[in-house]
Amino acid sequence: MVLIETASEWEELNQRYRSEKVSVWWVLENWDEYKDVDPCRIKENISIALAKEDYKGSVSISCYVDEVNATKIPEHVLTDLSSSGISTNHYPKDEKPVMLIVDMLRWAESNPPPANYLFIFNDDDDYDAGFTYAIDYLLCCKYNILLASPEACAPSLVSLSKRVWLVRSLFSGESPASEEQVMKLRGSDSDEEVPILMGDSTTGAPILRLNSKSVCRRRHHEEAVNLLIGL
Repeated sequence: MVLIETASEWEELNQRYRSEKVSVWWVLENWDEYKDVDPCRIKENISIALAKEDYKGSVSISCYVDEVNATKIPEHVLTDLSSSGISTNHYPKDEKPVMLIVDMLRWAESNPPPANYLFIFNDDDDYDAGFTYAIDYLLCCKYNILLASPEACAPSLVSLSKRVWLVRSLFSGESPASEEQVMKLRGSDSDEEVPILMGDSTTGAPILRLNSKSVCRRRHHEEAVNLLIGL
């Protein structure tokens, strides 16, 4: 294991995260799952959920909808999301990772760390390796990674996140998932080779567990991200 921060440095950084802005990146694929949710209250409730964890910085939300799914979402929903301060972005079907990666890395250029990213996904993701590289890169740059997940999500994304909500809980302004729920989201496949952010039981500082595959990923992640920025 590799200690990436001393306890005192981590505590100082962790406190700074609490007061810094939170950039929310939401991939909306199926509104029917949330048709009982008031779209006008989503941004407010996300802010409430974050405040319960002492994240009190400004919150901005970018929502991504592919052009096909956009036609299936009631027009008033997109209007209500926009009027509540959530920016909506349409992208060609099957091009989700590229547009999202480029936009979230451009945001980092204008907002140096410490700052927070919160990703909201709706299903067991189909993102390519570039997406995980990009999140790994942000983590290495000392951005704080938060996640809202459905009942199924890529274990690597859950493991890289400081806090994990269930999507419906986040939209209701509730607290993050319990430790038991997070373990379930991570899955039980202990052979999956992913980097896992853990807390040292003595100091509370984060520890990154590395294995052969994640070492290889870290060796190449900057090259991958630079390539993605050029898309």
